[in-house]
Amino acid sequence: MKLSPQKAIHLHCKNCIYDPAEKGNWVEQVENCKITQCELYEHRKLTSKTRQLQRENYLASLPPSEREKVEKRAEECRKRLLDLQSKAEP
Repeated sequence: MKLSPQKAIHLHCKNCIYDPAEKGNWVEQVENCKITQCELYEHRKLTSKTRQLQRENYLASLPPSEREKVEKRAEECRKRLLDLQSKAEP
């Protein structure tokens, strides 16, 4: 079975750091990984709350004109995704 690069990274991180006896699920444990020298560190799985905070911080750092462009593109992508999902439903 061939894995996508993203799934392979998730599996590597889970196998490396996850301990069921420790607090938190595997995503929370991977998110809290301190092995910053790992080449996959920047690609590790994050919780949706952390991804949202990163997005908010990124948007806040942009000048207003750039922020509007990014938000407009994101809205267009959401609309296309919803359109594709509605076409795929029976």
